[in-house]
Amino acid sequence: MFFLTLTVVAQKKESLINLEKQFKMLDKDKDTLLSIDELENIPDLLDNFENVDIDEDGSINFEEFKLFIKSKKQIQKTLEKPIEE
Repeated sequence: MFFLTLTVVAQKKESLINLEKQFKMLDKDKDTLLSIDELENIPDLLDNFENVDIDEDGSINFEEFKLFIKSKKQIQKTLEKPIEE
């Protein structure tokens, strides 16, 4: 059980590190925020910019980005579940 717990923790940490790398790659001006201009090649984020920008400051910070990706993954998991009759 302990090993399983460590494995899950390690996977979550690796996932977070990958998410941080993705965010940093999108953050072209390195100001730790994603602007509309920086998202021009990411239509999904661009189309949802107003919903993702929770604090309405005109940019997406890492926490907002993380919430968006997490919710997107949750929706994807839901859609992949078989429909019970």
